[in-house]
Amino acid sequence: CLYGTALDWPTEEGERSPQRAAGALVILRAGKLIGYLSKTREQLTTFITDHQPARDHESLALAEALADLAKPGRSVMLTKIDGGKSDETDLKPFLEKVGFRWTSKGWLHRGPKDRPEDVDA
Repeated sequence: CLYGTALDWPTEEGERSPQRAAGALVILRAGKLIGYLSKTREQLTTFITDHQPARDHESLALAEALADLAKPGRSVMLTKIDGGKSDETDLKPFLEKVGFRWTSKGWLHRGPKDRPEDVDA
C-alpha cells in the first residue's frame, strides 16, 4: 500500500493521521480508502464520505471487510473508532448487520459463525 509514503493520508485540519505499521490494514472500496485498522485490530480510523447514499454503501462495505477479517482464534475487537469510544460510532447498525456484538470492551466479531446468512452487499 502506498498510503503514508507516495500518497498522503486524508485528514481534517488538526487531526492525526494513521501511521504505516507492519500488520496494519487499509480497507478500500472501488479504489477509495474507507478504513484503516491498526495492527492490533482494535483501533479503526474511517474515511467514509459524508454524502448519502454513498455513506451507507461505504459503511456497509467497511463493516463487511472487517467481519471478513475475523477468523476462529483471530477475532476483531474494535475498542476505538475514529479516536473515540467505539460505542458512540455511526457504524453501529452496519457492524450489527454483519455480526459484530457489543461487549464491555468494544465491538467483537469472532469469525464466520458470528456472520448472519442474510447480509446483502
